[in-house]
Amino acid sequence: MKLLKIAISEVVNEGKKFVLDENNLISYDEFLLLKSTLFKDRGVVYFIFVEKELKYIGKSKGKNFKQRMRNHFITKNKKTASKLDKIRKEINAGKKVNLSFLLTEKESFRSVIEDELILWFKDKYELWNQQKG
Repeated sequence: MKLLKIAISEVVNEGKKFVLDENNLISYDEFLLLKSTLFKDRGVVYFIFVEKELKYIGKSKGKNFKQRMRNHFITKNKKTASKLDKIRKEINAGKKVNLSFLLTEKESFRSVIEDELILWFKDKYELWNQQKG
């Protein structure tokens, strides 16, 4: 029997570089200006930063991404693990909250990439989603 080895490490390494590049941070207001068609039929892995420090890594189906961000930044849906309370606390303390995101060609890739990035970043940052690792 032959085994097929698939290396996701290259994809994850590119994701790490992207996440750590401060030039990729945008505000929620800037995010709202993006067209929803950008996310259609894609997976999204997103990152929330407070004062340029990574705090949360999440994922969403492309078609639901704008609503998912609304759940984090504007109104909390009881069915989600929204970080609205944490984000409000940081904003009320005068801190700047930004986000960035990676688009995956296939929606199904988002879970693997999210899990790998959480595993890598969890020891370097105090992530709000520590329990996932």
